[in-house]
Amino acid sequence: MKRFIFSIAAILTASFSYAQNAGVDTFVHSENENHRGRNEIRIPDVEGYLTLKGDFHIHTMFSDGEVTPSYRVDEARNNGLDIIAITDHIEYRPREYFSKYVTLDTSYELAKEATDGDDDIIVIHGIEISRSKPFGHMNALFIDDADKADVKDELDALEAMLDQGAYILWNHPGWPDDKCTMYPVHEKLIAEGKIHGFEVWNDIESYPASYDWVDEYGLHPFANSDIHGTIHDRYEGLRPITLVFAKERTHDSVKEAMFAGRVLALYNNFLMGKEEFIAPLVKECLAFEMREDKGDYRVYNVVNNSDIKFQLQIGDTVHQVTVNPQSETYLEVADDHNVTFVNCILGKGRYYTVPQSEL
Repeated sequence: MKRFIFSIAAILTASFSYAQNAGVDTFVHSENENHRGRNEIRIPDVEGYLTLKGDFHIHTMFSDGEVTPSYRVDEARNNGLDIIAITDHIEYRPREYFSKYVTLDTSYELAKEATDGDDDIIVIHGIEISRSKPFGHMNALFIDDADKADVKDELDALEAMLDQGAYILWNHPGWPDDKCTMYPVHEKLIAEGKIHGFEVWNDIESYPASYDWVDEYGLHPFANSDIHGTIHDRYEGLRPITLVFAKERTHDSVKEAMFAGRVLALYNNFLMGKEEFIAPLVKECLAFEMREDKGDYRVYNVVNNSDIKFQLQIGDTVHQVTVNPQSETYLEVADDHNVTFVNCILGKGRYYTVPQSEL
């Protein structure tokens, strides 16, 4: 009898333990969980500076965007960005969905809070002043109080942001009429030092007519997403980003670099900006090793250390060589030929070019 009772007790104990097993009542299929973390964009630093990746034109549900500020932070982290600027519209705030206590600063504050004090994503406080042409749309970045821009006159709004030390970015100059017109109001503001940068690429648009503004007006080129939905749904590959060459990975260092104009626009494997920034970046991205000297031409092994696809044109021929990201290829260059990096734009119809002797 004792043996029988012991057997029953053992069975009940085993059954109870089995019932408490997480695999019986609840089983976690961890193999199906999305473990996605930070997706690094491999673009090397240049001498003396860190190469930081940023998107300076982003919207959230606090204007006409579709996602929360915290989602924008997570999205940027997953995309491998270092910097984002929350730039919701002044002119469009869906107050029916939010408390009257929500301000124009709320989306930035929530995004900043979502970083948890981690410096892997630097969040820039910004706002978009959105008016019709000729003024157009302007982002004010590195501001303190966005509500002070909520005034009737767009120039007064701009001045209120400049009083806070804002960096002013002229958005999508070809929108909405597909004409990149430099109006007198822009010329006046630029001459007064009140517009600092402009978008050469916005979303999936580019504005070739504006490329020469970098040299002609001294403006800094940007590539931004102007994203309203999700990046994943919008882009097949890398989103438009702006490269910032900063001394340190800090908010203040990013601000210093932008006001100094140390930026390049990058989208769809095209770089755009000043040669003084393109040249050192290309040098770090591509390593040319001479393998053979054939007398009147040389054979090089080219190694691409970046995630940018480069297109090289040899001399005046139509022949181009593609150097894919994180790969290598061979290149034959005659002694009297130049190598033109046709994905590195200096201006309208002008590209970064070096002689064979400087490879």
